[in-house]
Amino acid sequence: MFKYPFAKTQAWVIFLNCLKKGINVIKAMTGMTECGSPVAGEVESVYCLQLGDSDCFKVGRTKNSPEDRKRGFSTGSSEKFKLYRTIKTEYAPELETYIHQLLDTRRAENGEFFNVSAQELDLAVEDARAFVEKARPLIHQAEQLRKEKPLNEVLVEPCNEIFQVYQRLRKVRRDRYLIEQEIAFLESTIQVAIGRNAAMREIASWKWTDHWTMDMDRFKKEQDALYQQYKRNSGYRRFSLERVDLMKAA
Repeated sequence: MFKYPFAKTQAWVIFLNCLKKGINVIKAMTGMTECGSPVAGEVESVYCLQLGDSDCFKVGRTKNSPEDRKRGFSTGSSEKFKLYRTIKTEYAPELETYIHQLLDTRRAENGEFFNVSAQELDLAVEDARAFVEKARPLIHQAEQLRKEKPLNEVLVEPCNEIFQVYQRLRKVRRDRYLIEQEIAFLESTIQVAIGRNAAMREIASWKWTDHWTMDMDRFKKEQDALYQQYKRNSGYRRFSLERVDLMKAA
């Protein structure tokens, strides 16, 4: 493709610079830190809009005024939206997603609204808020520790509370595996039914998506100097549970 080695090297440089700029743009758009975690500290609003007086709500988030968001949705609609409630939080993306997951089985056909009563919505919001506000600071702290090498080889002795957490984690991980296997089976059933078509009406779409990756072995072999310049250590602490006999421990 390239007649001169210099041109080939320049092409690699251009490609890597574009790749780096693209990654930075994505991080800026999604609010991600270097470790891949959302930046905490910026207060946003999670809002709940009610469609008229019906049991139909929209849950979203915004950095701006929820009232402005409501007016934007009301434009061109036959029924007016009411701002049912607003929650200001540092963890708006996580709170919004958690509420959506709790109400997912009540999601309307358009995918944006939930057919629930005000009481059901309030319960979901409070459950989500309680968990997210308890979990996110701890998760953030663990993510920071994950990037730091241990200072020593000391084995910390577990207290009763931590051992109970360990027991629950063992159970939840087991449940997750079984659920993931069931999900794979159910998804595969639908996928086989779709076959080589693009979708199934009112069920699912299964469209082709290109996914390009970089041949790092070839790049290192052909452009080792550039590889050494752009490589970075992405090491981390690997968390592994010990296999304690829970029956004996109990």
